[in-house]
Amino acid sequence: HKDGKRRHVETITRMKCGVSAFEDAYHMGTERSTGENLAKVVRPLISHSKVIAVVADNTGNNTGAKTGLFAALQYSMPWLICLGCAVHVLDLLVEDLAKLPKLAATGADAHFLVTFTKKHGILFEEFLQAQAKTGCKLELVIFPTTRFAYLYLMCQRAAANMGALYLVSMSPVFETIKFQLKRRGKDGEKAV
Repeated sequence: HKDGKRRHVETITRMKCGVSAFEDAYHMGTERSTGENLAKVVRPLISHSKVIAVVADNTGNNTGAKTGLFAALQYSMPWLICLGCAVHVLDLLVEDLAKLPKLAATGADAHFLVTFTKKHGILFEEFLQAQAKTGCKLELVIFPTTRFAYLYLMCQRAAANMGALYLVSMSPVFETIKFQLKRRGKDGEKAV
């Protein structure tokens, strides 16, 4: 974490039997985040206990510093298991999977469906009436498409409201708006 004029702060967490708790925050000051400097922070915390593993954040520290940290710690404690944060690794994997063509197309369709419904007030009123008929109380929310987690939430809400969205797609209001947009063409130009 950045901390004002100081270079950054390292957050230390201690885990035991599936429980994670804040341990300490170490102000690095102007020290660089080299592997050896990070090891100086970690060594005193693990030298006098029965530590079996160290997990380093994949995003807060660059790969070279993390690799250097692990090498410096394993030099004196060769049994030590050193891991990158599994949550960050899985997050990056899911982000890459979401770029596969079929998944990307599904996400784009959900994003269009939600934004089209919410963008047009009269259509959104139709949606709210249809939602009352289907009994779904989960609100449609427009999220940015920058992260898969946001897109997932949008898809989840669209799927939960699929009955209401289907009813809206069958309404004359939907057909009228769609027809007007086709006539207008792309970017406000007249369609040919």
